[in-house]
Amino acid sequence: MLTRLQSLFTLSGSKARHIAAGNAAETQARLFLHSKGFDTVASNVSSRFGELDIVMSKDNELVFVEVRYRRSAKHLSAAQSVHIHKQRKLINAARYFLQKHPEFKQHNCRFDVITIESGQSHLQWHPCAFSLDDQRDYDF
Repeated sequence: MLTRLQSLFTLSGSKARHIAAGNAAETQARLFLHSKGFDTVASNVSSRFGELDIVMSKDNELVFVEVRYRRSAKHLSAAQSVHIHKQRKLINAARYFLQKHPEFKQHNCRFDVITIESGQSHLQWHPCAFSLDDQRDYDF
């Protein structure tokens, strides 16, 4: 009985490796942005709208960073995986974050994407990858 209960709360080997790779990618992205002068505000912010991987700030700007790691681009590249539906979730999660943190009310906000593909030695930074203006034709 105890073994069965433990198996329900234990990650499989592939799932654990996937989570470890994602955490390593987020750490790499955070260190890269620190080298560019950004400060970490929050990481892995969960809400009912979705999760914000990293929230950074620099000067009077708040940056919501989506980190995408792909072991293989067989189906979609890391950049292609941030489709319109994912963008909407990130925007709604950012709105929720701003409601919970009114101290950032006066900050300009933007959405960046950092992609890391397995086999590549560096990450790719896509500042201002999308905006609210990109979403104007879609209902939320």
